[in-house]
Amino acid sequence: MATSNKTSPGAHAPAPQAPAAPAGIAPATEQLRQLKLNLQATREKLMLVSPDLLNDADHEAWGEQIFKVSVAINGLRNATLQALSDEFKAELPKFESAATKLTDELFQLQQAVDVIKAVSAALGVISKIVTLLG
Repeated sequence: MATSNKTSPGAHAPAPQAPAAPAGIAPATEQLRQLKLNLQATREKLMLVSPDLLNDADHEAWGEQIFKVSVAINGLRNATLQALSDEFKAELPKFESAATKLTDELFQLQQAVDVIKAVSAALGVISKIVTLLG
């Protein structure tokens, strides 16, 4: 007897696995991301309903549910962006400090390069003098 891959009418398909969160993401931002993914999955399930099979009242309720879930998803997108912006603002002093340190190090490196060029030029002059004397 052949088995079917279809689920029975009352069975629910397993929820899709959410992609892993990017490294370094704050727990609050991750919670917002997970909630948004759950709402997107809910909206996808709502979109599987055939509106032609619904009576007028059910069709109106179905449309309202899709609208509310979509509004919630947009709100979560905005909240996630705000949370990421807040995280970035909190890290900004570290970035500025690192940039200042890098600038200082590059200046010191340039000074070292200038010293090396000066020594090299002096050695070139000495080398020419030695050749002339030799």
